[in-house]
Amino acid sequence: MRREQFTLRDTYVDKHMRHTPPEPELEIVNPDFDAEIPVFPLGLSNGPIGAMLFKKDIDLNPKTYSESDLRKISQFYWDKFSCSRPVIHFDFCNLEHIYELFGQLNDLEENIDALPVDSTLRQLIDTLKYYISLTDLTEAQKEILHLKINKTKNQDIASYINQKYGKSYTANYISTIFR
Repeated sequence: MRREQFTLRDTYVDKHMRHTPPEPELEIVNPDFDAEIPVFPLGLSNGPIGAMLFKKDIDLNPKTYSESDLRKISQFYWDKFSCSRPVIHFDFCNLEHIYELFGQLNDLEENIDALPVDSTLRQLIDTLKYYISLTDLTEAQKEILHLKINKTKNQDIASYINQKYGKSYTANYISTIFR
């Protein structure tokens, strides 16, 4: 019926068909870490309260803190845990975040001298090293961590660790230990 009604008009004017415009592709921009990306759960080791929280293993004793220090720490915890986490953040409790940081750590450390002294990226690396220093890793686990940071393949790590420490680890188990 339409063809019969509008034959003449359709020869001069385009038919108006429903058209859904394509959605624009948003360019995902990875922010520079120095753009004040919040770090959870305790922030950076050089942060505003970092000197109180990030102490050596020997100094992590409640008796080493004054009543005033304990109030500040308590207030910091309440403020930190009561706020909602923004979309872009780094969390040391999130295994995926730590895994990604380990994956880039070797490259970051190679370029660390080019970073300003007060760079939050440098502080993030220092905070990660602090947490590593508090872990109770065996010598074999420390070597596995070091080799994984250097992007060595699991099979090569397993061969090296098995030979050096007399273990019988498989490549799959190396991945499990690292996680």
